[in-house]
Amino acid sequence: MLRKAMRNYTGDPRAVMLFTLSPWNLDSVGDVLKAAEDHDVKLTFSMYSATTSYLAKLTAGTAADSKYFRLGPSLARAVFTDADLAKAHEAMLDAMQRYPDTVIFSAEYADLITRPGPLYDMDPATGLPLDCGSRIRDPLRYFDTAGTQKQMKCCTPDVDCNHCRLYSGSWSKLFKPTQKHLADVGSFEGWLSMIETIGQIFLYPFPFESDA
Repeated sequence: MLRKAMRNYTGDPRAVMLFTLSPWNLDSVGDVLKAAEDHDVKLTFSMYSATTSYLAKLTAGTAADSKYFRLGPSLARAVFTDADLAKAHEAMLDAMQRYPDTVIFSAEYADLITRPGPLYDMDPATGLPLDCGSRIRDPLRYFDTAGTQKQMKCCTPDVDCNHCRLYSGSWSKLFKPTQKHLADVGSFEGWLSMIETIGQIFLYPFPFESDA
């Protein structure tokens, strides 16, 4: 299925494939990158983020099923350990070096997204992040498919915020530089590099056409 999708988008400069890394697929990064290069398809990374439902089933010892709850080889948990995060970090940097014309990513962002522990400043009272860029706050509203307004923390509400490394929240948190990014020239250049990467992923550079 993946190769069929790649064939459909071969050479299309608008297409960017999102490769979601998990503890189960880190050894396949090289194969996926080679396939993307062979089909002239750009690639970027996200990271699997465990949901509260998944973690609850693991805690309860729920048996795996063939629909939505998988345990993987040797009943391994699809939850990043510190060792997994270090391996993912190495895989991202290696991918950028080996496939510079295929991978759209940032070394500074790889440092951020693979650091151990929660990525956000968690509110102990609510268990929700205070600095996530994807939180739904006024004046934003959330509606389900039936058109009913609901109170949700974000558009992926079942994801456990302590384990969240989704690229939507992580990237959107970076739109405004923090004091850390403004501490020195090198830090600011790193932030600019991440913002440039966001633009390469989400904005297609249509050529400007003048009316003159």
